[in-house]
Amino acid sequence: MTGRTDDDVRAFGKLVREKRIARGWKQEVLAAEALGNMDRKGYVSKVENGKQANITTENVRKFATALAIDVEFIPLSLRWPAASVEAQDTNTVVHGMKSQLDKLVAAGRDQAREFGVKEGLLIALARRYAEGTPDNFEAALAGLERALEVARIEHERGRLPSNLSAAFDAVIARIDTLNESGDLQGGQAIIDDELTKLDAEDERRLAERFKLYEKGISIAVMARDVENASRFVVAQLDIATPIASDNRFTAFDFAFTEWYQRGLERGLNFDLEVAIALAREGLSRMHDLDSLATMRTNLGIALSTLGERESGMALLKEAVDTYRTILGEWTRDRAPLKWATAQNNLASALSALGERESGTTLLTEAVDAFRAALEVWTPDREPFRRALAQTNLGNALQKLGERESEMNRLEEAEGAYRAALEVLNKDAEPLEWATTQNNLGNTLARMGERESGTARLKEAAVAYRAALEKRTRGRVPLQWAMTMSNLGNVLTRLAQRESETIELEQAVDAYRAALGEWTRDRAPLQWATVQNNLGVTLVALGEREKGTATLLEAVDAYRAALEERTQDRDPPHWAATQNNLGCALLMLGERSGDTALLEEAADAIRKSLKEFTRDHAPLRWAMAMNNLGNVLLALGERENGTERLQEAVDSYLAALEERTQDLVPLAWAATHNSLVIAIQKLRQRKTEAAQITHAASAMRPVSGDRTEWD
Repeated sequence: MTGRTDDDVRAFGKLVREKRIARGWKQEVLAAEALGNMDRKGYVSKVENGKQANITTENVRKFATALAIDVEFIPLSLRWPAASVEAQDTNTVVHGMKSQLDKLVAAGRDQAREFGVKEGLLIALARRYAEGTPDNFEAALAGLERALEVARIEHERGRLPSNLSAAFDAVIARIDTLNESGDLQGGQAIIDDELTKLDAEDERRLAERFKLYEKGISIAVMARDVENASRFVVAQLDIATPIASDNRFTAFDFAFTEWYQRGLERGLNFDLEVAIALAREGLSRMHDLDSLATMRTNLGIALSTLGERESGMALLKEAVDTYRTILGEWTRDRAPLKWATAQNNLASALSALGERESGTTLLTEAVDAFRAALEVWTPDREPFRRALAQTNLGNALQKLGERESEMNRLEEAEGAYRAALEVLNKDAEPLEWATTQNNLGNTLARMGERESGTARLKEAAVAYRAALEKRTRGRVPLQWAMTMSNLGNVLTRLAQRESETIELEQAVDAYRAALGEWTRDRAPLQWATVQNNLGVTLVALGEREKGTATLLEAVDAYRAALEERTQDRDPPHWAATQNNLGCALLMLGERSGDTALLEEAADAIRKSLKEFTRDHAPLRWAMAMNNLGNVLLALGERENGTERLQEAVDSYLAALEERTQDLVPLAWAATHNSLVIAIQKLRQRKTEAAQITHAASAMRPVSGDRTEWD
């Protein structure tokens, strides 16, 4: 402390005070920053007032460090040893550049005066550029002129009115004060400090925004607002993964999968709608080919899943168009595995769409697409995916087989399912295994319908019950409902052949259980399917009971199904339910003796023939022709004349053109027996008519009325 004077202590104290005030610090803040203890603000006060004569050089260093005070501004007597060396080195450099610095200050003074830049800032700027380019005066001068221009702009900005907070304006004012005094480091220190605070504030605000978006999603779910749910999910993604982030695609894909899986597994159509909205938004934000194709695949999958649940075909058609677009992006040569996935997905959508349209064109396209996928998904390369494609192929073949007379397609479908089950493991892939068991049951049931005996039908029941071991109501409610409905179908057919009422009652229970999950709002087409099948079983029960109560329930079930199964939205199933309704009305009409019900029955069955054409669905056409014959026979028995009876005979004969003994022996036998009865009644009616005519002829001479009997 040799040579220390009171003036040096007071000068240093004044410097500390100016720097502290410029930073906007209170004395306790400086005490904490410099001395590590905010309680030492009294010590800071003494230093600033020049009353701490015995201040140590170490504390001087701490104050200088905290306030970013250059060594050259600290009195020599207060400098710490290392600072003195630094200052000496600095002085050597400064003396070496003094001439250049003086020249820079002189050269910039007029410009500084014009711009309103104070002398202290001019000197500070000149020093920085002199040090930056010590050997190039022209470059240093150009830099100084540019710095003075920036200082002028900053000065003018400071005069403009601000729409920021008063507190923030005060911060800017402190920075300007330091800059004008030449303390650029002090100004920078305040900027860094304020930015740190703003960063913390930004993080807090982002957290608050994220929480609000989370709350918005919850409200959107409660309000069933797809647009807002999607908007807030995307807003969360924008916080978590900014637009330039490499994880942008992954985040969108994850969000889509979360909503889609929940919608798929829990039967939540709203979640599927949100997944579709997210996929569409993702498509608008992706740019590379692979990301676009993957997001488009997500869109197609969600459209297909929701489209299968809803009435109408718009979503399924959009899914088909989406997959065709993908196949234009993922060619077989460029990305064979992805191409195969797109083929499989396209085939599934075509299959679902084809099920709702008359004819076999779309179903045939679906079979071709599945087989294309299987060319790439070989047993060695992709055994699991191949097994899933085999299951899907079986579905399309089964639907085709239902519309064709031959059993070949159904046998191919059975083979596809059994091939899949050789790969799928009940425990490792429980849901996929259960799906294949369910679908195998469907095919066995269709084959069993065309054969005598009950072996295939019993196999189908075994397959359905196996599927229900893994397809539980709690795990996958909609898929559980599907299998329960299918089990009800096969129990009904078994009961019809074995005369077991208990199986019919079990079938009714199965359908009503399925309707607990397949509600009209959640899955309108599936709801209609169960209503139709419930009607079939109630008719079978009604046949075995006296009265009409159960038959009336069946009619109600069919009419409920037709509220969703319209000819425009679902023509094949509309036709099937119209046919079934006609059969139920026939039984009601026969029991009640109400001819009007029989006329309704004939009308319903004739409607079904608008879709069940011989070219598109020969066996279904034959079934409807047989049922129409039954109604016409019942009407003919109640009417005079032979016209209705002749129409009945014609209907039976037409049905037998497709219902051959070799192809469908049971159905052939039923139609053949009905034909025999109709012919007998027709002959009897004609004989009676001939006898009446003969008697009338004998009476003519008596009556004298020839024309009345002609």
